[in-house]
Amino acid sequence: MMVKAEGASAPARTALLFTAGVMALGLGLVAALLADIQDDFGFPTWSLGVIAGISYLGGFVGNVVLGPLADRGHARRLLVGGVIGGIASLVWLAVATQLWAFIAARLIFGLADGAFFPAARRTVIAWRPDHPGAELGKLMGAGMAGFVGGPIVGGVLAQTFGLRTAFIVPAIALALVVPIVLRIPSPRVPVARARNPFALLSRPMIRAAVLLGSSEFFLIGGIEAIWARLVTDRGASTAGVGLTLTIIVLPVVLLTPVAGRLSDRLDPARIALTSVAALVIVAPFIGFVETVVLTVVVGLVQGVFTAATAPASQALAVHNSPETQIAGGQGLLEGIGLLAAAMAALPIGWVYASFGPRWIGVGLAIPVAVLWALALIEVRRARRHPAVARAGT
Repeated sequence: MMVKAEGASAPARTALLFTAGVMALGLGLVAALLADIQDDFGFPTWSLGVIAGISYLGGFVGNVVLGPLADRGHARRLLVGGVIGGIASLVWLAVATQLWAFIAARLIFGLADGAFFPAARRTVIAWRPDHPGAELGKLMGAGMAGFVGGPIVGGVLAQTFGLRTAFIVPAIALALVVPIVLRIPSPRVPVARARNPFALLSRPMIRAAVLLGSSEFFLIGGIEAIWARLVTDRGASTAGVGLTLTIIVLPVVLLTPVAGRLSDRLDPARIALTSVAALVIVAPFIGFVETVVLTVVVGLVQGVFTAATAPASQALAVHNSPETQIAGGQGLLEGIGLLAAAMAALPIGWVYASFGPRWIGVGLAIPVAVLWALALIEVRRARRHPAVARAGT
């Protein structure tokens, strides 16, 4: 797989990374506010998983349906459309009072996210095609920095000025970056004809990348959906919830660019397999610790291995995607990953309310272990039959 190299100015790189951070901020702040939303509007506990998880379903549709358009010359349109969709979602969240409205607004943000990030990945890969792991690591680091800021900003704004302000401020921030996005040059890439993105799954290494990425997303989706309720019940305030989320995501912000560079020098499949195996071991502890501090410690350890998994699985998909389907491969990876996150998030509130916290970590670790085992089988299959691994699409 090779793509044509295309240089990018420092302002263009900075603009794209900044916009990715602001988009992620808008997505991440809801995680810190779920307990407040429930308390203010009287929603049942099961609804927390739905509010969190529906954005993942929207992201699945956006990544799989809209993401491949970046391979056909529409990257800038997807970037702009994603930002505008994020603004609309946040404004709706600010005025919503009914459960269905919160769910619908989050669905829109998922679609916007699914349009924006495959186009962003396609853009940065075209800038440095020989170092996809490093570029994807930087982009994810920027996104996670925004996600880190989201919970703490949302928590402080909600506690100081009210819940609605917590949604309006990031909406304004996104509106301010629209002119920046309009100036980001679209990558000059070989224009692909429309193809079924799922056809990429005929490649064992693509299947492995998707399985490994989905295992990470599954764990993140479940933890994000229940984190606010979990640490609130263990003694954290609204601002404290945001602070704890910020702390546990810091390893992802700091280590993802490093892990991306390692993925360019070492075997990304081995890196991802090793880090997911570690996540399986660590995940159950989240339900058995009883204090906020120990909960954060477990989250920090998970963050370290998440930082290794994400760029490695993305780089694995890049290396095994046809030249004209790189964005399609990235969209497929994240889209199916978001679907996995939704599958974890949607029932997690019910599990917590019905069985208590101890079943959370165990219930998340078992499916992740299954995904890891399936990915290992695909990697070994591809290495035994390299010609078959490169065939198809």
